[in-house]
Amino acid sequence: MNRQNNQNQSSQLDIVTPISEVFMEIFQAFIEVIGRLIVYLGRSCWDAYLERVKKIYRNSPIKNRLVYSAKQSDSEEVIGRSINRKRPLLFSEINTAKHTGIIGSTGMGKSVCMGHLVEKSLREGKPAIIFDPKPSRSSIEEFKSLCLKYGKQARIISNTIEQTNLFNPLIEGDIQEISNRIMGALEWGETYYKSVSQRALLEALRQIEQNGNDITLESILERLDSYHDRKSISGLHTQLFLLSHSSFSKIINCSNAESLSFRQIRLEKCCIYIGISSLGIGSVGMALNKLYFGGILNHCKEAFNGIIAGLENPLELPISLFFDELSSTVNAQFIDLQNKCRAAGIELTYATQCPSDLDRVSPDFKRQVFENTNNLFVFNQIVPDHTEFFARTAGTTRTYKKTFAIENNQRSQFGSEREVEEFIVHANIFRELRVGQCIYIQRTPKRVDLVNIKHKSKQPGPQALTSNESASKSIFN
Repeated sequence: MNRQNNQNQSSQLDIVTPISEVFMEIFQAFIEVIGRLIVYLGRSCWDAYLERVKKIYRNSPIKNRLVYSAKQSDSEEVIGRSINRKRPLLFSEINTAKHTGIIGSTGMGKSVCMGHLVEKSLREGKPAIIFDPKPSRSSIEEFKSLCLKYGKQARIISNTIEQTNLFNPLIEGDIQEISNRIMGALEWGETYYKSVSQRALLEALRQIEQNGNDITLESILERLDSYHDRKSISGLHTQLFLLSHSSFSKIINCSNAESLSFRQIRLEKCCIYIGISSLGIGSVGMALNKLYFGGILNHCKEAFNGIIAGLENPLELPISLFFDELSSTVNAQFIDLQNKCRAAGIELTYATQCPSDLDRVSPDFKRQVFENTNNLFVFNQIVPDHTEFFARTAGTTRTYKKTFAIENNQRSQFGSEREVEEFIVHANIFRELRVGQCIYIQRTPKRVDLVNIKHKSKQPGPQALTSNESASKSIFN
């Protein structure tokens, strides 16, 4: 009888023991999952605290699979969605006062990104000055609509439309500054002829000033016509003649009383769109763009030195300055603008297709421009030199790499772990970026994000566009 009872108890134990062991393993796994969840939540809360309060960002390597995420954030307060941080990228997190660069080829989303930053500026009450060397009727209408939406007056300088404002690019600055502006906008070969031309130009400007006349390209040409050595200054005369008699003649050869000025635009808090196309008239369009660039550079210097009446403290009246296709609009003095514009109350944003475009200005220009840029939005790049350049720009982070021993062509459980420096954004990721997707690199505080830029919101125009105009290129498309 006792033996039978013992057998029954043993059989019951044989059934209970495996069940209890299974429950114990489940319980241990549950405890492990809960522990990992607590660690994950704690780390997420700590990261959120560091990002939102301390402005310290954890920059882990961005994985290739994240490129295929199509998640969007469409709020008015955001520029897009940070895929690696799984949250919106707020406009308030982007310090545009420290200069912003947008790099991307045609059709990848560069202009949409710039359009969002233009609207951000207007929403904050800051007027916008836009240089666009590839203007269209639709881009001009969208600019007008955006200004109308935020209660800003729009001024248009372009030969693309019939109704345009007048703006003499030589209206501001002393004769030495105007001379340098003209010489920097033109093309030169031999140093001798450049020096002789600058001397003749200074003499012409001095005579115009002494006579109390307005300085325009026409008045300069009239003085150069009587210069004693016309042969030596033929290059200067020819280039100024082509500018003065181009399709922009009525816009630029106006009296001071009729002309706009950057000082007037700043004080009246209005916006201006300078759409001087270089298509078909390359040298003329580029030269005129650089003359206007020289004008904004002069305004920046005057505001920096506090010599503009009514603008003694320029930081109280900030404006935003936007350059599309940077290398077609500026010269090497853009570096001076970068260095001084913050103190002059000017926020600077530029766009270009690739780093090599900036090499057209000068060999060191690219390095200096990027060195002075705090925010970079980098869209799809395919040239190896460019992808590697931006991978190095984004930097590296310390990670741990595990290695395992191989036995009989199989990985064993034995191995090692070592600390390595890994690119935050591998060069291949820049090649895989899709339309509307970019890598956002912020210098200070350091952060790197994979961002899906939000889609462009449609603005109701003051006038209905024709189907042809709607199909035209837009600075916000």
